[in-house]
Amino acid sequence: MGLLSGGYGAVVTFFYAISDPSGYTVAEVSTLSALILMAHALPIESKISKLLGVGFFKTIFFRLFSAILIIRISFFIHIYAKASKLLSGVVGALYYLLK
Repeated sequence: MGLLSGGYGAVVTFFYAISDPSGYTVAEVSTLSALILMAHALPIESKISKLLGVGFFKTIFFRLFSAILIIRISFFIHIYAKASKLLSGVVGALYYLLK
């Protein structure tokens, strides 16, 4: 959702997804948040970068490459967190307080 639209649409979709009572772990939410942060609104921001002199496809390639790199690093963090029970708490307490 956030790749083509702005980050706000991704955040709304994200909060809707974590409203599930079973919830997501802190590690999963951190991974998705980093991905949204790196690769949101690609067409719009790439067009702006092109107007500033940076190539359109270079910008998209760099941002997608960075997002894939974040996913790969997050995979290793996931393995470590699962083995050590780190970041295994369920997210959603703050969301339910604000509801």
